[in-house]
Amino acid sequence: MGGKLHWGVDSFARADTPWGNKTLYDFVVHNCKGRRPEFWGRYIGGIDKKPKTGVQNGFLTTEEIAFLKARGCRILCIYTGLRTSVTKDDKQGRADAADACRVAQKVLRIDPHGTWIYADIEPDYPKVQGAWMQGWMEQIHASPFGGAGGFYAPTGNPGFNSIFCPVFKAEGEGNPPKIPDVRRRVNLYALSPSGKERCPVDPMAVAYTPDKPACHADGVVIWQYATGCLETSAWSVDMDLATERGFQSMWDPVEKYRGAPTSPNRASTLVDGVRDGAGSSVGTHGEAAPEVFTDAGDPASN
Repeated sequence: MGGKLHWGVDSFARADTPWGNKTLYDFVVHNCKGRRPEFWGRYIGGIDKKPKTGVQNGFLTTEEIAFLKARGCRILCIYTGLRTSVTKDDKQGRADAADACRVAQKVLRIDPHGTWIYADIEPDYPKVQGAWMQGWMEQIHASPFGGAGGFYAPTGNPGFNSIFCPVFKAEGEGNPPKIPDVRRRVNLYALSPSGKERCPVDPMAVAYTPDKPACHADGVVIWQYATGCLETSAWSVDMDLATERGFQSMWDPVEKYRGAPTSPNRASTLVDGVRDGAGSSVGTHGEAAPEVFTDAGDPASN
């Protein structure tokens, strides 16, 4: 696929989880040739998500937001815990979308304008109902959040696509359509790791080849191409690529965070060697000079 690509990760654990006197974020940078993720996928909330024993995790917090903001890192917003919900009707889809918007805007103070929220639909979830998807899309579309939302889903699974495509097409039909310009308003985050190289040392040495539903191939704007990377007893991360459209659908706390005052001299402020905001020293694909570490081993040894 042509065009600029952006590299990032997603994780169940918080980006600021301690690693010795550093963090999971630093661990990722250290193990990826000094490359800094341009975005980090995190759960903003959910209904029935169970915490993992022994892992510092949980939903995105205002403290973690400030941490990622200081590093010029966008946040990919995912709403989870939908195993039971997705088997229900459009009313439940609307209720879930409304809760996602409430948590994002009221609890985390996320600026909704231009920010997409992706509903987490895991491959092992029971059969997803098209009516639920309809409710999710229409409720997000009626909110101040981006477009008609998105789905973090197994786009290579015929079962998912056979449910998604008829609903997606129907939303764009009618006079007027329920969701005008639906192709630009609904995004897909492909949960389909299928690359030959699992967790490559150079994360950008990967062609953008996600599985795409025929009905909305151009809507697959983010691809989770590898899972379970950089695994320790404390965490693992998944690796992602995003098109420019996908990247722009993510929340930019540097520009939009309302939780704390921003320095008027932000462009000239350095935080851990990374320029904050418009003066970012992060490169086209999040490249930066490698961090200096005294020990590359397990977090406990640092």
